[in-house]
Amino acid sequence: MTNSWRRYEVLIPLQFNDGRDIPPEWLAEAVLEVVEHFGAASYETQKVEGHWRQGGVIYRDNLVRVVVDVPDSDTNRDWMKQFKSKWKTRFEQLELWMISYPGIRVLRSAQEKSKSHQLLIRLILLRRTPLARERLLHRLR
Repeated sequence: MTNSWRRYEVLIPLQFNDGRDIPPEWLAEAVLEVVEHFGAASYETQKVEGHWRQGGVIYRDNLVRVVVDVPDSDTNRDWMKQFKSKWKTRFEQLELWMISYPGIRVLRSAQEKSKSHQLLIRLILLRRTPLARERLLHRLR
C-alpha cells in the first residue's frame, strides 16, 4: 500500500438543473457507494451555493460536499472518475464538480488507529441495516 494519500471532494447537487429536487435516496446512495468502495467518507450537510455560467445561462446550485481520503493510486483515480461520470448522468448535470488534493498526510497515533478501526467496523455493520440507511436519509434531508 502506498504512503501517499489523495483527498477527493465532490460537490453533489440537491436539485436537477430544471429545479426539481434530487431524491434524498439518491444522495444517500451516492454517499454509500463511496463508503462501500473505500470504507469511509465524510458528508457535509452544510449547503454550498455555487454559481456558474454556460451558454449564456447563469446557473445557481445548492450543493453538499462528499470528502474521501484514499491511497493515491491509478485504480482509485479511475474509480473516482467513473463515480463522477455515473452521478453526473444520473443527476442530469452539465457538470459535476470534483477536485482532488495530492500528497495529503493522514496523521494518527496508535490509539487513534485502533479507535478508528473499531469505528469503521461499527459503521460497516450499521450500514448494512435498514435503520442505519434511514438515519443517513434523515440526516440528508
